[in-house]
Amino acid sequence: MLEIFFILIILFFYWIFLIYVNGKAKNLVESIRKHPELDKLSGYPSNTYFFWEFIRLDYSFVIFLWKNKQMPQILEFDFKEYSLIRNLAIFIICLEVFRGLCIILIFIFHQRNYNL
Repeated sequence: MLEIFFILIILFFYWIFLIYVNGKAKNLVESIRKHPELDKLSGYPSNTYFFWEFIRLDYSFVIFLWKNKQMPQILEFDFKEYSLIRNLAIFIICLEVFRGLCIILIFIFHQRNYNL
């Protein structure tokens, strides 16, 4: 029971972190929407991307940020802010990989402890 409580607390703080990153990325998403070709390349991110679409495993916008180290020239956005959002997005995708590995390892660990 304690493990479940611990996992729920971690997921709660993870979700709060996603909301924080989403607030930071809102202006970037607005700037990307002004350019339809860039909007298409980035996977049509919405204003609720990080705490709604990202949780539903839509990683297109994060992959777009990962691939574009330099901000696209047509964007009217601050480069430092773009760099911060990009770094936060890369950190989040690494957390997603770590979360998936933890789920798999927990499953394997519990299978070894139960003799059927």
